[in-house]
Amino acid sequence: GGQVSAGGSGTVTVQGTGGAHANLSAAAAVINNGTIKLESLSNQSNLTVGGAGLTNNGTFQVNVGGGVGDNRRFYTGALTNSVSGTLDVNHNLFITGSSTLTNNSTFDIAAGQTVTAQNSTQVIQAAGSITGGGSLVVEGVGTGLQFTGGSVTVASAVLDASNLTLSNAGGTAGFT
Repeated sequence: GGQVSAGGSGTVTVQGTGGAHANLSAAAAVINNGTIKLESLSNQSNLTVGGAGLTNNGTFQVNVGGGVGDNRRFYTGALTNSVSGTLDVNHNLFITGSSTLTNNSTFDIAAGQTVTAQNSTQVIQAAGSITGGGSLVVEGVGTGLQFTGGSVTVASAVLDASNLTLSNAGGTAGFT
């Protein structure tokens, strides 16, 4: 396992450039106490975390980049946004590969951007909020959105051939 340094001063940037995709993989759990940026000048940026996955206590940003080409961003593995974490999605993000995204804090999807959970990925809204002018898409057999707390208020939410589980009396969800 590993850690991105505490105090907000540590930054890890995964950035596809030129003619190559950027791929960063960690075989064991990672704790982010700083900033992780998933961005691209051109080509894909891929972050894969094995084991217990990534615990985000800091900031995880998915950013727009310049250039042309395949500018997609992918995350694979468990991702837990802790009560002190921030997920800031400013560019389309694909969460794939039987992953789990658990939100307990601030998760913002910028206007015009989409977070797509696919390939048996589970999105768990446990606490905090998923907000923004963007879209949350949960698609595919074995994929699901579990709402157990907090709030979800996004421009659009799409469940396509996936499951919705509502299991909390204390949260609110607003979908259009």
